[in-house]
Amino acid sequence: MNILSDITKGNNHVEAIREQLFNVVTLPLFPPSLPVIQAEHDVTGLFTPPQAYGNYKSTGGECLGVLGKDFRATQPLMLLNAFEECLVTSGIDLASMKYSQVQGGKRVRFSVELEPTVFKNKAKVGDVIKNELVLQTGFDGYTATTFQLEIEVLKCTNGQVARDTTSKIKFKNTQGNIGKIAIVCDDIAKMVTTASDFGLLMKQYDKTSIDNKIIDDFCKATIGYSRKDANELGKVKNERLSELMACIDLELARNGKTAWGLLQGLTNATNHVWTSEANQLDYLTAGAGFRTNDKAQRFLTELVTG
Repeated sequence: MNILSDITKGNNHVEAIREQLFNVVTLPLFPPSLPVIQAEHDVTGLFTPPQAYGNYKSTGGECLGVLGKDFRATQPLMLLNAFEECLVTSGIDLASMKYSQVQGGKRVRFSVELEPTVFKNKAKVGDVIKNELVLQTGFDGYTATTFQLEIEVLKCTNGQVARDTTSKIKFKNTQGNIGKIAIVCDDIAKMVTTASDFGLLMKQYDKTSIDNKIIDDFCKATIGYSRKDANELGKVKNERLSELMACIDLELARNGKTAWGLLQGLTNATNHVWTSEANQLDYLTAGAGFRTNDKAQRFLTELVTG
């Protein structure tokens, strides 16, 4: 009876998400009429419009992105249907699925949490690594469709932090790739395994001690400069370096002088200092914060496994 109840609950949850989705229409963009142009510019001739298009929600509103003639939108409903099939096949509870829009619909994300990894760091503080499968696409003209594993570290002192995306499937939104997402979901088992491996890697971070040289090399690798360069930096870069070092000092005191503490210092800055709450999701999943966190993890992974 519980099994049937869970299935019903999951199906109802998916239907509720389905009702929140929107369709995307791609419309040609044209320059304004000649009189409108002449009102602001000293011109006489007609203008041949470029092959430019704009993505819009079918219900209207602001343009989601400007793109070329080869773009083909992967509709949110197509992603939801593919993700639902993936989860059912893998025995993952549909009721745990989440849906979100980023920047008013310029990107959409479907995600589901997997089993977390729990451990105590060197400073005897408990940490939880949350694992999520994420399927997302964008209509802004540059965000590809991706199916990936995102791994966030949850802790009372720092909140959500870096994402590992080593297990990632990505393709452009063009005519030949429409529908491909239904095939790549077969790799879901590999991503579940990757989540476990990444948890073990984070524990290895916690066992690896660091010194001041490693800290400076880490800063250089992530933001492009370190304390050794302070006298040659301008005001803005020195302020950014000071912010990062303050976060690193704070997290090393909380976690111990380890690669794990160093990662927490960097992600404290990217999560809480260098972005606002309103912009955090976009900053950490596709923006500069994502790229900086990725550089940090690459540096530290090479350190602990090299």
